[in-house]
Amino acid sequence: MIRRRANFPVFAFAVSVCLLLSFFVIYMAIQGQSPASAQQNPPQSRPSGMATGGAHPPVKDALSRPITAGGFVDGAPVVFADITKQAGLDKFHHRSGTPEKTTIIEAPGSGVALLDYDNDGWLDIYLLNGSTVPAMKGKEAPPRAMLFRNNHDGTFTDVTDKAGVANERWGFGLAVADYDNDGWPDIYVANYGKNRLYHNNHDGTFTDVAEKAGVALGGWSTGPTWGDYDHDGLLDLFVPGYVKYDLDRPVFAGKGGVPEGACQFRGVDIFCGPLGLIGEGDHLFHNNGGGTFTDVSIKAGVSDPQARYGFASVFVDLDDDGWLDLVVANDSVPNYLYRNQHDGTFADVSYMSGLAVNGDGRANPRWASESAITIATANSISSSPPSPTTTKRSIATTAMPPSPMSPSKPDSAIPPFLSSAGALASSTSTTLASSIFSSPTATSTQLPTRPNGAPLGRSVLSSFAISMVPSFRKFRLLPAAAWLL
Repeated sequence: MIRRRANFPVFAFAVSVCLLLSFFVIYMAIQGQSPASAQQNPPQSRPSGMATGGAHPPVKDALSRPITAGGFVDGAPVVFADITKQAGLDKFHHRSGTPEKTTIIEAPGSGVALLDYDNDGWLDIYLLNGSTVPAMKGKEAPPRAMLFRNNHDGTFTDVTDKAGVANERWGFGLAVADYDNDGWPDIYVANYGKNRLYHNNHDGTFTDVAEKAGVALGGWSTGPTWGDYDHDGLLDLFVPGYVKYDLDRPVFAGKGGVPEGACQFRGVDIFCGPLGLIGEGDHLFHNNGGGTFTDVSIKAGVSDPQARYGFASVFVDLDDDGWLDLVVANDSVPNYLYRNQHDGTFADVSYMSGLAVNGDGRANPRWASESAITIATANSISSSPPSPTTTKRSIATTAMPPSPMSPSKPDSAIPPFLSSAGALASSTSTTLASSIFSSPTATSTQLPTRPNGAPLGRSVLSSFAISMVPSFRKFRLLPAAAWLL
């Protein structure tokens, strides 16, 4: 009997063909569904970061308004219109050094205050001015501040000479308050050099009583603030200090031991400072009544022994306990938040609150720090609580250069500074806002580290320390992801 051998090559070929047909059917089925799937889930385009059109000057109408694609609606209200010239305010020209801004003293602005100085029920305008180095040395006429009286018809009249408030010093901030409770607003001006306290004489004029009152100081003062921090019915005065600066010895890159190229921003030469310069301390003046003040900065714990570069300040009750706290915005270094201890002293809760640094653990630039102050200023105007010992409510307003930031209004239950902090520090600090101020004291805790032993960033560190303090009524641990930052 002869046995036939199986034809294995033919069998293998048949199996291969079947597999190929199966794969082809599956492929066609997938291809048939892909268009629908593509329509349901279109690929997400990623931004390229490139502009798709060139820059062109706007086309304007007869009223110098830029013409948009939709055109204009006749009779529609104009939200804002520049009426500087019509109002008579174009007489004022701000000067601060030279246009080149080669030194730090030329860089900051000055300030503006809206006040009813003559008690006629209409707000007047006081515009502070800067100066120049030649003017400070008596080699040219100094720039002047200007007070404009409201004429009640949309125009203003320059009454600077009559009022006696030209300042003629290098101004860097001002604050308006009725410090002697006589019902008339007074003006404190922070300068490079001696400061001024213009007392309202009730007849449209002011008298500078800074030396007599003991608040003239010297050096470089910046954005001041008024507030009754001790509940005695009299407004007290806080004045930040900026930089110890000598007009005769300006700091330039490549000169006086400063390396060439040491003062640059993204490769562009700029003025030197404030980092690397010696800072000024801060001053808290207690109102004694009778027109005099006492410097209680050290006793109150707000003297700034680290000499940070103070730029703006505000008294504001952040924890709604009826006592004014104090916020100081510093330039390029950590900010201060002082909590009122109800006994004439303050506790530094800057890092615990999340205000000292941003979400990356870095000090905010000047404009970012001032944005927080701007919010607080709006909340703290006339913030001094009435006292049973006085029949008139003191008024206080603070003026400073405007900030380019305009954060949205935060939840009223959360202090605005905490809600405006950044990233992880912000999200943690805002949930702990009430507990930060719920206890007048806080126990220390060991600083945490990452699993690899490296210390956490400052903002994460401070936020984590807050959540671990047992004396707070609320405490919340950071997510585990925080350890990976």
